[in-house]
Amino acid sequence: MEALLGVLVVAAGGLIMGSGAWPFKLMRTYQFEHWWFIGMAVGLVVMPWTITLAGCPHALQSLSRVPLTAILLGNLFAIGWGIANVLCGLCYVRIGVALTGAILAGLGVSVGAITPMVFKGSGLFKNAPDLSSPAGVTVCAAVVLMLAGVAVASLAGFGRDRELKKSEETAGGFLAGLLMTVAAGILSAFMAFAFVYSQDPIVANLSIIHPATTITVTVAEPDGLSNEYLVGGDGTIAIPDIGPIAVAGTSAAMRRDLPTCASGQVAGSQT
Repeated sequence: MEALLGVLVVAAGGLIMGSGAWPFKLMRTYQFEHWWFIGMAVGLVVMPWTITLAGCPHALQSLSRVPLTAILLGNLFAIGWGIANVLCGLCYVRIGVALTGAILAGLGVSVGAITPMVFKGSGLFKNAPDLSSPAGVTVCAAVVLMLAGVAVASLAGFGRDRELKKSEETAGGFLAGLLMTVAAGILSAFMAFAFVYSQDPIVANLSIIHPATTITVTVAEPDGLSNEYLVGGDGTIAIPDIGPIAVAGTSAAMRRDLPTCASGQVAGSQT
C-alpha cells in the first residue's frame, strides 16, 4: 500500500511539474522573469518556511543543532538547483517548453537516480542498492531508455532549428539553448542530492518523539541489533536488560546520546 501511495504521489508531482509552465502561453504583457520571480519566491522561500515552522515544533532550535557541514552541503546543492531553475526559465523562452522539459527531465532523473547508487548518501540512503544489484540493473536500463529519449528530443530540436532558420523565424541557434538545458538538467538533480546527502542529521534533529508512537531502537555496537518499541504514556520505553528510558519530547538525534550499556550504545529514531 505504501509503495502504491508513493507511486501515486510521484505521478502527481510529475504532472504538476509538467504543467507548471503553461502560464507562459497566457502571458502577453509580462516577461517570464516576472512570473519566475514570484514562483521561485513562493515555492522556495514562503511555502517551505511556512510548512516547516507550522509543522515542526521548535524548528529553529532543532535546526541549530544540525552540524554545520550538513547545512553547508545542503545549501550548496540548493544553490545548484536554483541555478537550474533560472536556466530552465531561460530555456523555456529560447528553445520552447516541450524540448526543455524533455531534455531537462531526462537528464535530471538519470543523474539523480544513478548518483546515490555510486556515492551512498546518509540516513536511509546508506542502504541504496549497488549498480550491479537487480534493482541497480533495472534502474540503469531505465536510465539508458531515458537518455535515448533525450537524444531523440535533441535531434528533433536541431531539425526544428534548421526549418525555422530557412523561414527566417528565428535568429538564435538551438545548440546554445541545448547546452543551457543540459546544464540545467544536471543541476536539477541537486535538490534531491541535498536530501540524500544531508538527510540523516536534519531528519534526526527535527523528528520529535511523542508518547504512544513507535520508535526503532538500534544497538549500534557490537551487535548492530534493531527493534521497535512503543513509547508509553509516561514517555518511556522499556528495553530488556536496560530498563525504562525516557525518550518523549526529545529528538532522534538527542536519543543517540543514551547511556552505553553492555550491549553498546542505543540510538532511537521515530517511525
